[in-house]
Parts: sequence; structure tokens; C-alpha cells
Amino acid sequence: MRRLLANHSQERRAITDKPSSSTASRADLIAALARPPRLGDFGMGAAKAVISLRLVALCVQSGHDPIAVLARRLGGVGEAKAMFGFLDRCGAVWPERMAVHRPCCPVLGPDEATLAAMAMAADAGDHRAFERVLDGFIRPDRREGLFIAAMGAMAQL
Repeated sequence: MRRLLANHSQERRAITDKPSSSTASRADLIAALARPPRLGDFGMGAAKAVISLRLVALCVQSGHDPIAVLARRLGGVGEAKAMFGFLDRCGAVWPERMAVHRPCCPVLGPDEATLAAMAMAADAGDHRAFERVLDGFIRPDRREGLFIAAMGAMAQL
């Protein structure tokens, strides 16, 4: 009986020691989902959009003019107005108040990651990718204006 139990425990250990490819891929997926997106995971235009969002949030909180701050950061008033227009449009159609991190934080929150993905799709001119990012999140009748604002902001950068 001991021998049978010993063999059974060895077989069980052998099974659990060697994960199957589907188990390994699930584990990789879970690990990827557990790792929050980072600012460096996205392109430069997307990073500028996220940093701009964070700066606008600070300006609103402290009473400073966001256009002036964005103009200094983005290199001009035209760039600042286009980015502010895009971010203002996002705020108008977002289902709830956007959550942002501090400007120095390398990790993105869910709203910031969505904004970064929108900016990347708009920068590439990929309307389908932009739609996929917002699918189930923003009503379809509000997406076109958002895409146009995003394209305008990315074109100015």
C-alpha cells in the first residue's frame, strides 16, 4: 500500500511539475494582466497625451491656466489648444470622472491606458483600432467626434 501511495504521489508531482502549454499560456496571460501598463509601453504621442492629461488635472486642481502649461510642455499654443480640445472632449464623453496619476508616475491607470491606446490609434490614423479601444466603453454616437479631436491633437504634435 505504501508503495502504491508513493508511486501515486510521484506521478502526481510529475504532473504538477510540468505545466502543459495551455497552463503556461494561461499563467503568462494572468501575469500580463497583473502587470499594470507603463508609459513606456506606448509611443511618444501617447505619452504626451497622458502627461498632458495629468498636467491639465493639476492645473484644474491648482487654478492655473492649462493652455499656458501645455504650451510650454508641447512647444506651442496650437499644440496646446489641440491637445486640450481632445482632452476636454474625452472628459465630456467619459462615463465617469477620469482617474489620473501624478505626472512623474511611470505606471498608467485604466483611464490613462485607454487614453494612450486612443492616441496611438489616432496617431496611426487607424479608425478601427480606435473603435476597438472604445468598444463597450463609450457610446458609438460619441466616438466619431472623439476620433476627429484625437487626430487633430496627434497631428499637431
